Amino acid sequence: MPLIYSCEFVPSNLPAIEPIEAPLPFRSIIEFERWLRDVYIPRTLIPRIIDDPRFPYIVDANKTECWGIFSFDGACKKCCQTYASTDLSQFPDFETFLRGKIFSHNHSKKSTLSINEVVLWAFLQIIEFRSVTEECTYLIKPINHEWPDPERLTNRINEVCRSIILENPTYSNKEMRHKCYQILAGEGFFIYEIV
Repeated sequence: MPLIYSCEFVPSNLPAIEPIEAPLPFRSIIEFERWLRDVYIPRTLIPRIIDDPRFPYIVDANKTECWGIFSFDGACKKCCQTYASTDLSQFPDFETFLRGKIFSHNHSKKSTLSINEVVLWAFLQIIEFRSVTEECTYLIKPINHEWPDPERLTNRINEVCRSIILENPTYSNKEMRHKCYQILAGEGFFIYEIV
């Protein structure tokens, strides 16, 4: 079986990510997400702590994400592994590659997409992006393939998040983001679904 390797942009000051076998290329996003649930996510739940002075902090080497990048017609274009904290803004060629694609990945914290992800993917004009957890998949996609202006989207996210926290100070970050995306979807910023 082929191997999914580390993304070429994994920071060099973090431990190397071990390749994992997978039925590449995945025939569909659904097949990829089923594999994430059956194989990849359970692997991320087993701590593998590395406390090594060569690394900037104590690292759980299994807390990684597997990214599946698919074309508009659903063809698998790339699968790779990375740490969740990988900053893509330093890699414009990779960002260019992502434009117009469908992006799916695992979230080990059983939560919806992060606000930084939403803004970045809107800026990159991603067709659809998906966060796969053990129980479900959260997805956000533009209405009629048209994202709102990223600055306008960021400002509205900040306004909505502030008002949610003021009204519901006991909400967790996960609950707040979920409610925020529901409100923004209701206002026509994008489509937000849980499947």
